[in-house]
Amino acid sequence: MDKHPLRRARESQAAAPELAVLLAPNVVFHSPILAKTVRGRELVSQVMAVAAEIRSGEYIQEMREGCSTFLVWRGLIDGELIETLELIVDDEAGLILERIVAMRPLSAASKFRQIFVEKTRGRLPDEYFGVTPELAREANLTKELP
Repeated sequence: MDKHPLRRARESQAAAPELAVLLAPNVVFHSPILAKTVRGRELVSQVMAVAAEIRSGEYIQEMREGCSTFLVWRGLIDGELIETLELIVDDEAGLILERIVAMRPLSAASKFRQIFVEKTRGRLPDEYFGVTPELAREANLTKELP
């Protein structure tokens, strides 16, 4: 099986412009370290490039069915083991339409988030790092918020 284009790009340490060409214009990215879904080719490619700078490691497994690819990655963040699981959904043209990431353990995910916040300060709006009443309503977390 051929490696997914995102995996190949990440393994070659691609920068944001190289990542952007793999993304559909309306791509969405769901991350456990962000309070808000990241939308759009430009912003998603920037977020992905910063994330790659923070950690070191390798993909250890890949499974694909139709337009969906599941990747398992294992490495280090600030000297601590971190694992990620990714679900990538491609469109008919082979561009990434959606990427969902989960990571563990919580201590490593917390370190990742802390470093990520520092590296994206000024490039990513604060609303991506905290739940506001508007975001809670948008996610239907509560109907009681003002």
